[in-house]
Amino acid sequence: YGCMNCLYYTIATAFFWFALPKEAASSSAVILSFADKVRMYASRLPKTMAIVWAGSQVTKVPRIAGSLVLTPLARKVIGKIEDAFGISHKTAVAWCSASLLSFTALFYAALVVSSAILM
Repeated sequence: YGCMNCLYYTIATAFFWFALPKEAASSSAVILSFADKVRMYASRLPKTMAIVWAGSQVTKVPRIAGSLVLTPLARKVIGKIEDAFGISHKTAVAWCSASLLSFTALFYAALVVSSAILM
């Protein structure tokens, strides 16, 4: 279920980040410093996350169903991680969870920083 959540939140956040209208401040973003641009775009994150969270309530049942269907694949991947690194099942699950959380954090940071650079 964590993988499905990560996938949903990543895709939905990217969609709404670019679909939501920019605030009036973004029209003057050209004259702002990089740090000010990062702050400006970081302030959009809570609003975007609120919309994405509301959408997640609607998609909860399909994500749970998808998780159940993909459980054998997840078990296989975790088993391969256990074999490849010679670690316990608990440690392999912890590595997968940490990887998902790290990916998500890096995604949000990249979204804010890239918006500050490109827009």
